[in-house]
Amino acid sequence: MTGDPIKVLFIDDTADTAHLYSRIIDAQADMRSVGTLSSADDLIVEAKRLRPDITVIDLVMPGRNPLDALRELSDVLPESRAIVFSGHDDPRTVDAALSAGAWGLVSKGDDVSAVLRAIRRVARGEVCFPG
Repeated sequence: MTGDPIKVLFIDDTADTAHLYSRIIDAQADMRSVGTLSSADDLIVEAKRLRPDITVIDLVMPGRNPLDALRELSDVLPESRAIVFSGHDDPRTVDAALSAGAWGLVSKGDDVSAVLRAIRRVARGEVCFPG
């Protein structure tokens, strides 16, 4: 990651959530939203086009399994890092996210500042998991 704004792609099947986070990300001086998606179906195509530094992705969505999409993203764009955004932060979910190549996990129950902190930490090359 360079001194340029952190490019973030946000994926959540609740469109209002994705768009809200997109606006919050754009309001940060050091971040820029490059788009939102409502499923993991188009993640690889859009990631190749948008080249996000960070992809924040919900784990429970219709369509393609988000963990499978993350595994492929790690292969196709190894410089892009992923953060799982989930309603679950139990050890099994954390292990699944790690195995899929995620650099972090943020609980949907956390406040917005936790998501922004995780984006910044992962952009610096740090992992960011609960516990």
